[in-house]
Formats: sequence, structure tokens, C-alpha cells
Amino acid sequence: MPKQGSIPSFFLSGRHRQHSLIFTERLLQSMVREKSPLLVFFETHIHLVYSSMVLGADRNDNSLLLDPLNPEEGNAHLVPGHSLFLHGRSSGIETGFRARIRGISEISSGRAILLEFPYETYHCQRRETLRVPLPIDLPPIRISTRSGHQELARLADLGAMGMRLLVGARDENGLPQRAFREDQIVLLPGIDLGTLSLPAMTAKVVHLEQAGFESGLPVLSLGLRFLDLSEEISESLATYVMKKDVERLLMARDEHLA
Repeated sequence: MPKQGSIPSFFLSGRHRQHSLIFTERLLQSMVREKSPLLVFFETHIHLVYSSMVLGADRNDNSLLLDPLNPEEGNAHLVPGHSLFLHGRSSGIETGFRARIRGISEISSGRAILLEFPYETYHCQRRETLRVPLPIDLPPIRISTRSGHQELARLADLGAMGMRLLVGARDENGLPQRAFREDQIVLLPGIDLGTLSLPAMTAKVVHLEQAGFESGLPVLSLGLRFLDLSEEISESLATYVMKKDVERLLMARDEHLA
């Protein structure tokens, strides 16, 4: 059922306003890949909030496709020319968009809501949630549990407060991996990232899920939160993550202009 609600206050500040259409398209395409839920706010006399999902975005075609509103009665409130505010997450970061309604469109999988490409974008890069992917050629690290179990893990992505690792989903006997569980404490070795070296530290497993296959073998994704970083290392890590995120954005822009 729809619920009463209002647009989160931090989107009402110009501080988080973005002005790059390339950046907006990148955020929307990330939400398509992640299949992240979306809240839809009508900016008229209607004060109900509906849930949806981004199906596609193309700034060159001036289009944004959403799942039909749930429940279906929400579609009756769609008035061409009126604006919607969309609130979701891209890579775990709070993201908001304003876009004008064009109508209902037919696509291969059924009906979809057709909007113009967003004319306003808000992206709240909270330091504790921003993550950047790590180069795939970084050597694996060996992590340990307090019981003494050790496992090789590949570095996947990094944030100011934690990181994500990939480990084999099966143990050396071919049985399902049971060495890790949520809320477990693990020991990390020192990690050399080139321009930043992280010391050995402890971390808590906060997320654990299947993450597809690598080289034909199933892997698990371990989401970790750092527990004992010094203030100096925390500041250096936050700076590293923000710098790498800017580099990614500039690279995406240059690829588009090439």
C-alpha cells in the first residue's frame, strides 16, 4: 500500500545538487544494474509515496523508464507534464531525481512509466557509504578468523568505513563455505594499495551473500566494517576513496567525449 511521506530534507539543500548529465546517467544505470528499490513522490496535491524501480535511462533520448507504480492505482495519478521526485540509492549512496512525466509506455516486458530525463539530481555522498572498486590485478590477501581458519580473499571495493572481499563459496573439500558468518570478527593483514598502505586490523562481517562465479567457481561476497582504525588512517582512507571516485567520474566523462 502507498504511504504518506515527504521528500528527505537533505535533498532540499543545494549543497547536494549535481550538474553533470553524464553523472546523472551513470547513477541511473547503476540503479538499473543493482535493481535497487525507488520511492516515488508526487509533487502535486497528492501526498502518497509509491515504490518502483528504474528500468532504463537514456539522456540522448531524453527518457527514463520506471516499473509501473505499486499498487497499480498509483498510475492513475500520472499527469503528463507534472514532476515526480525519485529517491533511491546508487552504490549505497542516497540519490534523488526530479523528472517530468511523459506517460505510460509499452515495452517488451509489459508496461512502464515513461519520464523525461531528470532535470535535477541530488547525490548525498556520505563518507561512510561511498565505495570505489579496487583494481582486479591487486594480489589477494589472506584473512583469518579468531578460531585460526585462514582463507585467500580478493579485494573487491573499498569505502572509508569498510570494504568488500570475495572468497570461495566452497572449502577445500568442495563443501559449502561455513567459516564465515554475519557479526563475525576477522583479522586483516596489511594491504598495499599503491598510494595508500593500510595496517593490519580487525573487521566485522556485516554482509554475506552469494556473488556469482569467478573462473567457473562460485564465490561469496564478504562486506566488512573496520573496527580499529586510527584517526590518521581514517582520514587518509576517506581522502583516498573520494579521490578515486572523482577519477572514475572523470574517466567516464572522457570515455563519453572520445
